[in-house]
Amino acid sequence: ELCPQRPDIVVSGINHGANVGINVYYSGTVAAAMEAAFYRVPAVALSYAYEEQADFATAAKYAVDVFDKVKNLNLSAVININIPKLSYGKPKGIKIVPQSTMGFDEHYIRQTNADGGLLYQLTGGDHKDIDIPCDTLALIDGFITITTLGFDMTDYKNMGKLSLKKYGWKCVLGSEIIYFICLLGGLFPLRSARGVELHHTI
Repeated sequence: ELCPQRPDIVVSGINHGANVGINVYYSGTVAAAMEAAFYRVPAVALSYAYEEQADFATAAKYAVDVFDKVKNLNLSAVININIPKLSYGKPKGIKIVPQSTMGFDEHYIRQTNADGGLLYQLTGGDHKDIDIPCDTLALIDGFITITTLGFDMTDYKNMGKLSLKKYGWKCVLGSEIIYFICLLGGLFPLRSARGVELHHTI
């Protein structure tokens, strides 16, 4: 009803605030692009590093320039593009980098608001990465970052430790054969009426 024709592409953003590192796990911007990708629609998640005087028009121009370079690659993954702070000057270039999973040095400060209520304010936020090629550091260094994001968050290394034979567990789908397919990475994406979802890429 809202989109009678299949879209050529879905662009989610521009989000005011970077979506790099572990932020992608709880980003609505990335989630919207992922949903499009589930339906095999080319998808881009677009974010702009937070700054008070944001220049969205210029950020959009850089984003379009980046997308023009990759739009014909027929990628099945979400293209996650982050624009650095433009108040520091023009971006130094474009870097294709992996997602950082190191997290942030963050903590909470206990405070009292004007009404006497208790609150905890998140502070810190420095990246833990040190000299590791990744999206967080490249963005801080002033580069536009591109990272392709897939659907499958399964930890296959540790899945092997959960032996079905050792513990006698059964696959939640009712078949060890289907479980084996999942373990190998999946043969096809499936979304059933029962709400059982398999989103895998070969």
